[in-house]
Amino acid sequence: MFHKQKLTEYGTQTRRLTSDAQQKFGHCCLTLELAKDPVATDSGHIYSREAIVSYLLTKNQEIKEQRAAYEKQLAEEERKKMNERDRTAADRVTSFVNRNEGVIQVSRDRHGSTLEKQLAKKIDVESYDSKKACLKRSSYWLSQNAPDHVEEKLSAPPDRPPSPMSGRPLRLKDLISLDCKVDEDGKNFQCAVSGKTLSTQEVVAITNTKQVMLKEVFDSLALPTKICPVTGQKFKKKHILLMKKMGSGFAASGKVEAKRYKHTLT
Repeated sequence: MFHKQKLTEYGTQTRRLTSDAQQKFGHCCLTLELAKDPVATDSGHIYSREAIVSYLLTKNQEIKEQRAAYEKQLAEEERKKMNERDRTAADRVTSFVNRNEGVIQVSRDRHGSTLEKQLAKKIDVESYDSKKACLKRSSYWLSQNAPDHVEEKLSAPPDRPPSPMSGRPLRLKDLISLDCKVDEDGKNFQCAVSGKTLSTQEVVAITNTKQVMLKEVFDSLALPTKICPVTGQKFKKKHILLMKKMGSGFAASGKVEAKRYKHTLT
């Protein structure tokens, strides 16, 4: 006996992601572990100092090699241009000499035989390019019909390596040191003012004092007075850095909601 089952789930379904589905604040964007000696970039991403420094050193070496290859390519192109100019100049000299010395007279017998051969040929209205295209379609396996090799030209390398997350040019001196407090378990960072664990909330860093705190704490205590509540040091608007919230492994990374569509049976 067959039982009918009522279809209850169809259409677009929306589900709110929990904090367990998102990576917690303070995890390095390269190692995906809690950052050691944390530093930040101007985009608000956080890294372990050792990981980002190693990345920059590697990328700088790659850029150095790319620049050497690019300069070599430019020198080769210049050499080819000079050879082409020399060849053109030599052809002009040869043409000038031939024009001044005159054309050698061809004998009448030789001229007549050549003319007879030309007149005896069958009139062919098909162009050379048409014949070559037809041969290429019918005999594509021949070496002369293989596609021409186009040498790939290198583009000018960037002056600085890109940031791993934002893609902006990044230098070693652009890294911003952070003074992050770690909880007793050593697994999470804490707000420098309230002592709350930083997970998926909005976080602000004051770059000149290196302090990291919850945005709600910053808005209520630090922003009105422009004084860091931890060090008592004044700061300016340019020193306020809104840290990036960590993403997740879902396709809706960075969002708190994910949607899934199920087709409807009609």
